[in-house]
Parts: sequence; structure tokens; C-alpha cells
Amino acid sequence: MSVMIKESPISEKDMIAQAETALADISRVREGVGRVIFGQE
Repeated sequence: MSVMIKESPISEKDMIAQAETALADISRVREGVGRVIFGQE
């Protein structure tokens, strides 16, 4: 049985934009965790 992919391929430009958005989200999460764990502002 093979894997069925229903999403259409995205362009390289869209892929880069999604990656940058994900990295920004990760950065915000890390800042929040730092504040909670270390009491940083």
C-alpha cells in the first residue's frame, strides 16, 4: 500500500515563507519558556 498525498506541492517561495513563520513562532515560544523558567523579562 502506498502513501496518498492530497496536498498540492507548494512553491519554493511559499515553503520559505512557511519556514520563516514557523521559526518566528518557535522564537516566541522560547522567549515565553525563558520567562517562565528563569523569570526573565
